[in-house]
Amino acid sequence: GNAAEQLRDRIEQFAGRLKDRYALYDGLVEAMTNVSHHAYPEKRGMRRWWISASVDAGNDRMTVLCLDHGVGIPRTLPRTSAEEVRRYFSGLGDVVKDDARMIQAATQLRRSSTRRRNRGYGLQRDIQRYVASHDSKASLRIFSNRGMYRFNKDRDGRESVELRSLGRSIGGTFIEWVIEDY
Repeated sequence: GNAAEQLRDRIEQFAGRLKDRYALYDGLVEAMTNVSHHAYPEKRGMRRWWISASVDAGNDRMTVLCLDHGVGIPRTLPRTSAEEVRRYFSGLGDVVKDDARMIQAATQLRRSSTRRRNRGYGLQRDIQRYVASHDSKASLRIFSNRGMYRFNKDRDGRESVELRSLGRSIGGTFIEWVIEDY
């Protein structure tokens, strides 16, 4: 919590007081918590991750980035039996697309590798909500392993989702929030 508060305060030094500063704090805490609880299930080896933000005050645009080289959302999100069957019987193309679908599932469903009832909603409640709550153009992109999920909200409040398969794995998870008129 303290690191998230410090980053939010540093952003506000450049951007001025943010409209929904508590939602940004919640999103930052969730991103940091997800890395520490899920990205590196093996307790040995390198466990590095980075979080950063930039403010383009001239264009009223803020970008927040979080990157880790962990196992990725598609590998840590528990699958339903239907997802397991689809994955088993699908061709290679569908297996690659499966990573994008699993990222999308992580933003919509309450599932967690911890298997606890009160967990698994952070990507939706804290990270995507921060993007959706703004009265401006905003987007959330999540790259994880071989999939990309993008949530967009335009100035009129219309929301859209894009899923994309990547040719190669990025070897972890990269999350980007972009908020205009912050």
